[in-house]
Amino acid sequence: MTKKDRVIMDKKVSKSLSFQLKAIDLLSIGLNPPSKPIGPEVTFAFNFDIEHRLNLENNIIVVICSIEILEESERISIGNLSTRFTYELKDLDDFIDGETKKVSFPDDFIFNLNTISLSTVRGIMYSNFKGTFLHNAYLPIIDTKGLKPNK
Repeated sequence: MTKKDRVIMDKKVSKSLSFQLKAIDLLSIGLNPPSKPIGPEVTFAFNFDIEHRLNLENNIIVVICSIEILEESERISIGNLSTRFTYELKDLDDFIDGETKKVSFPDDFIFNLNTISLSTVRGIMYSNFKGTFLHNAYLPIIDTKGLKPNK
């Protein structure tokens, strides 16, 4: 056995993930017209929440994205949108600890779920807010690797 062979054999083998987007649902949408007109110079701020839910029996992961849109200078809520993404994950049992029954996914998988979901939300927002005072409220690009879980 060569040194190169030993290095390859000692590498930690990660479990492969196979998942598929099964459904996209718009859960809620709201407009709260401000008391004064919004001009083209307005800056928007966004609060967002990403929640993951599991349905172990059906190998389903649900990602719920909730977005609140604020007029930045006044910090008043002027709109909101909530969506649900349903993903099917093959071999979900491979990620459940047999002793503790806790589910543990690789960070890259969670990063991918969050990125796909938020990117899709951006398009849903554009489509639904077109022609309203929130037409230019574009959800910024968000680096989901920096998100911290809130248990």
